[in-house]
Amino acid sequence: MMRKWKAVLGSLGILIALFIFGACSINSKDKDKVASNEKLKVVVTNSILADITENIAKDKIDLHSIVPIGKDPHEYEPLPEDVQKTSKADLIFYNGVNLETGGNAWFTKLVKNANKEENKDYFAASDGIDVIYLEGQSEKGKEDPHAWLNLENGIIYAKNIEKQLAEKDPDNKKFYKENLDKYIEKLDSLDKEAKSKFASIPNDKIKSI
Repeated sequence: MMRKWKAVLGSLGILIALFIFGACSINSKDKDKVASNEKLKVVVTNSILADITENIAKDKIDLHSIVPIGKDPHEYEPLPEDVQKTSKADLIFYNGVNLETGGNAWFTKLVKNANKEENKDYFAASDGIDVIYLEGQSEKGKEDPHAWLNLENGIIYAKNIEKQLAEKDPDNKKFYKENLDKYIEKLDSLDKEAKSKFASIPNDKIKSI
């Protein structure tokens, strides 16, 4: 039974990730909004965070995502545009859990050079999550940076992002909260649907991953 649910949870994570990743088929750097002095300038480190943020903020912000789809977020080298956008950002979200701060520590260098302060200008969307640990032989015991694959963690990501958006842009606080609630409802609905489908799969058809 335990083997079955490990497989189910892994598959649920993939489905949830596909939902979160839904808007990411477009190059993230092409999704920057038309410049407006009235809009909050928000920078995120990857397309997952971009999609969560966009679901909550919609057109109320100017959004820039740094790491393109298909690039390694551990070893990324920011482009001049990324540096410029980060320097001018009102709010920055990064994943944390060693995703951007491990490897070549590019994000740490980026925010330092932009004179940004942690928990004032930039925030870890993963703050407060239930950390998942890797089980592979070479990675066993290390924190899994892809924490959003867990439904509960994905909701924490969304709540953290909504909280900071509301604090930086109180005029749109109600708007952000309403969209957060809708987003969580979508995640919950997907989770229930996936669990229902996987529950009907015979044990001998499920392999541990």
